[in-house]
Amino acid sequence: MKAALLLASLGALAGCSGVYVASRPADAAGTDAPGTLLVNIYPGDESGLRPQSFEVAPTEDGYPSLDLRLEDTVTLSGVLMVAVAHPWSAAGAPSTPEPFVGTVEVSKGGTVQNAATLSDEAGAFFLQVPAGSGYDLLLTPGDATAMAARSLSGQIYVQDRDLTQEFDDGAPLFGRITAGGRGVSRVPLVLTQLEPDPQVASNTFYSDSDGWYSARLPVAGSYTLTVQGGLSGTGVTLPEVSRRVTAVDGGAQLDIDIGTISSAVLTGSVVDESGDPVVDATIRLASTSLDGEGTLDVATTTDESGSFVTRVLPGQFIVEVLPRYEDELTPVAVAVAAVSGSTDIPALMLAGWKQVSGVVSLPDGAPAAGVTIAATEVGWSSFVYSTTTDAKGNYAIDLPDVGFSVVCTPPTSSGAALTRVDLPVGGDPSISLVSGAAISGVAQGSGGATPFALIEVWDGATNLLLGTSITDSDGAFQLVIDPPIVLEGDSAADSGDTADTGDTGGDDTGGADTGADTGADTGADTGADTGADTGADTGA
Repeated sequence: MKAALLLASLGALAGCSGVYVASRPADAAGTDAPGTLLVNIYPGDESGLRPQSFEVAPTEDGYPSLDLRLEDTVTLSGVLMVAVAHPWSAAGAPSTPEPFVGTVEVSKGGTVQNAATLSDEAGAFFLQVPAGSGYDLLLTPGDATAMAARSLSGQIYVQDRDLTQEFDDGAPLFGRITAGGRGVSRVPLVLTQLEPDPQVASNTFYSDSDGWYSARLPVAGSYTLTVQGGLSGTGVTLPEVSRRVTAVDGGAQLDIDIGTISSAVLTGSVVDESGDPVVDATIRLASTSLDGEGTLDVATTTDESGSFVTRVLPGQFIVEVLPRYEDELTPVAVAVAAVSGSTDIPALMLAGWKQVSGVVSLPDGAPAAGVTIAATEVGWSSFVYSTTTDAKGNYAIDLPDVGFSVVCTPPTSSGAALTRVDLPVGGDPSISLVSGAAISGVAQGSGGATPFALIEVWDGATNLLLGTSITDSDGAFQLVIDPPIVLEGDSAADSGDTADTGDTGGDDTGGADTGADTGADTGADTGADTGADTGADTGA
């Protein structure tokens, strides 16, 4: 029988310890095993260490005290070189390799490691990551017509390394972009390598005055060439259209006809409930269907009179109006049909905010004081609004009249865990916190303890933030989480396996602020913002 086992408080496990080091292979990065935690550490810059990740699987007794051993930093540097050749003729045949400007990125899926840098005009670059294996190395040239983007998987960096490499020009991909049989100039294009892995995309490049384009393929494989929707370099409105091509060693030709382009203009205005114009509101238009092929997403803003005008293609659109944070207005969306010529949208009125108030209680029903409440708009601009409960657990907050995802972060001393609730329009504003289990441990590198580092604990299966903490001067930390539910027969807990080893991660931009931003970008957006409010800046 699949009985749900909710892991109990870990206070009795104080004498049990699990040591976690950076040794997880790349193909094990991330996990969907129920009950597994992903622990991210963002050391302060003064430590000389980079952010790192550790995978923690439950044992049959729960989670042990965590002894997290951070790897030392290695430096990757080099000079990017290429022998430039034009794909159309031998007149520009390469001779001596020359430096080029491009982006160098080192990453590992499922971890916080994501170091990237841009080479200088001499092709030189420099970045740092924790020592480890299973890295993906991506090289993206600034000029996609001169050299192909490159991806290398399974890289091992355990000591400082010179990555200076010379690349040939690659096989040519060429063709013509047309509309109704006529070439379209200055069309923005992006070439994405799908196979072999890992995927890598080029920088934007453009068709010439007659619609012809050229780019470079790094290796034989599958690619997607995308016409980017929006305005071309000559002001023509284009749909987004993609074509897949399989290239061989000799390259490939791919022509794209995007059909007849008709012009459509949408005009409108935005006002508040008093009839006053709403200035600098973002107008976001997304096609649900176009009369021709492809899709189109465009954006503009209202002027000083609250009016806007934008060019689109004939078809059906959802028009979203997103006011500025400080305007205290509620966003709105309407469906609009755009036809050839000009279409005027009736004035759009934005309502004001409403006050939401309620009571937050502990698992035993007692008032929950000092709880940080962070409410994030579901969709729209994803603005975050926050407040704190008073001594009686009461809170009141002014919000736009839309749905919200709410994260409640109680004080560690309360014994309650970070709690997520949805707050739909008209929903119950009262919140009951969930009970939690204490997790503690210590973070240390080869030089000793890692003080004042931001700790994030995530559910490895659902990618939800469970809690945050800051290490003390001895590198010790403690937090309370709502443990993931483990199903019998589905985890290491049933076989008595010890916790799996972890892996390192890093970020060339460094620090806890980046970690909080990363969290905000990955699913537990409100949780990461809360973590940032309660400690990310301190950790940085």
